[in-house]
Amino acid sequence: MLSHSLLLSAAIGLTPIVPDAAQVFAPGVISAGASDAALTLSPDGTEAFFERGNGQSYAIMQSRLTKSGWSQPKVAPFSGTWVDLESAMSADGSYLVFSSNRPAKIGDKPIDGFFYGKLQVAKGGALWRVNRTDTGWSKPFRLPSTINISNSIYEPSIAGNGDIYFQSADEDGKAFHLYFVRAFGDQYTKAELIDLNGPAGSSDMDPAIARDGSYLVFSSNRDSTGDHHLYIAFKTSTGWSAPKLLGPDVNISSVGDPRLDEKNHRLYFSTRKLAPPSGDTQADLDDAAHWNNGLSNIWFVHFDVDNWRI
Repeated sequence: MLSHSLLLSAAIGLTPIVPDAAQVFAPGVISAGASDAALTLSPDGTEAFFERGNGQSYAIMQSRLTKSGWSQPKVAPFSGTWVDLESAMSADGSYLVFSSNRPAKIGDKPIDGFFYGKLQVAKGGALWRVNRTDTGWSKPFRLPSTINISNSIYEPSIAGNGDIYFQSADEDGKAFHLYFVRAFGDQYTKAELIDLNGPAGSSDMDPAIARDGSYLVFSSNRDSTGDHHLYIAFKTSTGWSAPKLLGPDVNISSVGDPRLDEKNHRLYFSTRKLAPPSGDTQADLDDAAHWNNGLSNIWFVHFDVDNWRI
C-alpha cells in the first residue's frame, strides 16, 4: 500500500507517486465514480474545472485546492442545466470557454449534433464563454458563428494570445477535424482548418495548444489500432510539422482530452484504463467502489516538450 502522505501528495497535485509514470489525478475526489475528463486548472493551480457525466447528464464541476487536498467538487455556477463539456481556461484566468448543447435562444430545445454519420439528438455542441467577475462568473454567452461553424463543436483550447483551437465534425458527420480562430481582443476571425495530413476517414480531435502557440497535442485514431492516441505537432514557417505519436507513458490505452500544464511540466488526459492493483484486495475493492471502475478518469504524467522537438 502507498503511504497516506504519498496519496495526499498526488491528490493535491504535488510530487508524482512514481516519477515519469502516468497516474490518476486526485483519485476518489476529482477522478471519482462517474465519468470524469477534460481537466483545466487556474494559472495558480488552486482551481480545477472538469466535466463529470453518467452518459446522460453532464456538467462542469469546480474544485479548490485546500491544505488538506482538493475540495469535493460542486457543479460550477454557470453549469448544471444543459450538457456542458470540456472547459478551457484562458492564460490569465479571466475567462473560461466550454462546449454546450444549450440553445442559442432562451426557450428553444437543446441543439442536435451530427457526427459518427448520424443525427445525435440533443448532443450537439457550440462554444460558450463565461467571464470571471468580482462576485464569481458572468452569465454564459455564445461565441460568434465564425467559431461555431457547425452544430458539433467541442474541445476548446486557448492559446496565450486568446486564439481558440477546437474540433468540429465534417459536413458528412463521418470524422472530426481541428480548427482555430485568431483573437483580436474579443473579436475572432473566421475558423481555419488545421491540416495534419491524417489518412482518409481518420479523426483529429481534442486539441491542446501551447500557450505560445508553438506546438499542439491532440488525439487521433490515425494509427492502425483504431484507438485514440495522443500526438504532438510543432508550428513551422510553412504550417505544422508531421505529427509524432507520444510515448507509451502517455498512450497507456485509448486516451483523449489532453491538457497542458507547462509550468509544472505535466500533461493531463482522460482514459478508461484501470489503475493497477495495489496488492491490498480490500483497498482495491474500495477503490473500485469509488473511482477505479472502468469509467473515464483524469490521469497525468511528467511531460517535457523539449524531448519531442528533434
